[in-house]
Amino acid sequence: MSPSQVPREISRSPWRAATPSLIFAELLLTGAPACVSAQSAGERVKVPRAEFTIPRVDRPPELEDFLQGPLPEAWTTDFRQRDPGDGNPVSQRTAAYLAHDDRSLYVVFVCHDDPAKVRARIARREDTDGDDAVVVYLDTFRDRERAYMFMTNPLGVQLDGILTEGQDEDLSFDAVWQSEGRLTADGYVVRIVIPFRSLRFPRAPTQTWGIALGRIIRRNSEEAYWPHLTKRVKGFVPQFNVVQGLPNISPAATCSSTHTPCSRVRASSTKMPPTSGLRVISGWEWTPSWWCATPSLSMQPSTRTSARSRPMIRR
Repeated sequence: MSPSQVPREISRSPWRAATPSLIFAELLLTGAPACVSAQSAGERVKVPRAEFTIPRVDRPPELEDFLQGPLPEAWTTDFRQRDPGDGNPVSQRTAAYLAHDDRSLYVVFVCHDDPAKVRARIARREDTDGDDAVVVYLDTFRDRERAYMFMTNPLGVQLDGILTEGQDEDLSFDAVWQSEGRLTADGYVVRIVIPFRSLRFPRAPTQTWGIALGRIIRRNSEEAYWPHLTKRVKGFVPQFNVVQGLPNISPAATCSSTHTPCSRVRASSTKMPPTSGLRVISGWEWTPSWWCATPSLSMQPSTRTSARSRPMIRR
């Protein structure tokens, strides 16, 4: 298996560096561009796609690394609008930093904006209606049909799901991952940590995944992505860029359980029990539940909220 919202409906058819100062490896072009093409309004549109490598780090990036001092070199700043101006640069400067180690994928967004205009609320998980947001999409089987979606508002409130071409997002998917966000004097910074054990992907020496990064600016009814995910090409996931590498990582096979949650925790800058492997950053309410296991499957913790709010996401 592999898987935003604006004030109106979104149409989606949409650091081997371990020194005191982080040294982020530069985005590496590792292959010749591929091409996505489609017929649209009588013209054939070709969208070049390239293959990239995410740098490996010995020390995971922390949110504080991006709040003071000089910033490391960005992995990408080339975010392009899908709405309202298809192909225009994002209206507010946006940079993304990616890295991985043997356990997790790390994504940090540095989003410039007028802090008085940033829309962000401390809320329950998945209750992010009306907030600005950043999002990571991962097509871990590179089937161009399904992708994981990991989204947070500027304060780190999470929304996750599975995106399948031709269908609405499946928001019943709940993974174990971490997020934290901070408003700053010139916008906000968000850090996302996605453990590989929370994903499914081929068991192989190296991986080939589709990836897209996005930013949602509500007041502008704006969604912008790297790479540019144009509406002139049919499909959303097929337009993702390709990352290769990620050697020696392992997925965890799981199946969901519907057992009654055993506890309720209100957390504020605290940690869940060590067995959950979950760090709760913001102050919202979590209801842990557990995944079942068979001889061929491993046990995996997950989280659910006591009340689910489905955002206005449409394809």
